[in-house]
Amino acid sequence: MDRYKTIIGMIPKNTRVLDYGCGDGSFVERLKNNGNKAVGVDLDTELKIKDMKDNGFDVVTSICVLEHTVNPGIYLDDVKRVLKKDGLFIVCVPISISFNSILSQLFFNKSMVKSFTNIANSHVVGWDASTFTKLMDRMGFIYMGHVFQGGSSIGKLHIPFFGLRYNMIFKYKTKEE
Repeated sequence: MDRYKTIIGMIPKNTRVLDYGCGDGSFVERLKNNGNKAVGVDLDTELKIKDMKDNGFDVVTSICVLEHTVNPGIYLDDVKRVLKKDGLFIVCVPISISFNSILSQLFFNKSMVKSFTNIANSHVVGWDASTFTKLMDRMGFIYMGHVFQGGSSIGKLHIPFFGLRYNMIFKYKTKEE
């Protein structure tokens, strides 16, 4: 299933949504077509995260952005600032445990396996599910569930090794302060 459809299915209609790291804005358009009031910010958009109102959004989405950030703490502080209390943060990150990453680690040289992997050179950090969940807890988010995208499943066992792309889509709420 397309990760965008999965994420849209997690978002109630008629909510105010910020896509933080929106790229070309195509997901923002899909959100609007689904009945949401959506806006996107990115490095090259006219609107910036600093322009967004505090507590102004019911939902913030972040689709394959956090692995590109030098300081995820600053990014997540921005998310908390613009998200309403009890708002939802839906984040999709690639998980680093895969056949491709194991090969990279074995050879200590990504360029040796780059021709048949989908590893982006622009990734600053690789996440595993445990480390990512700990970061989110420390940053003040409550885990609400996740969905796998990519890889292979045998019954309830999910195997990331056999997929070219393996993402986890997490759903969080902000903690009461």
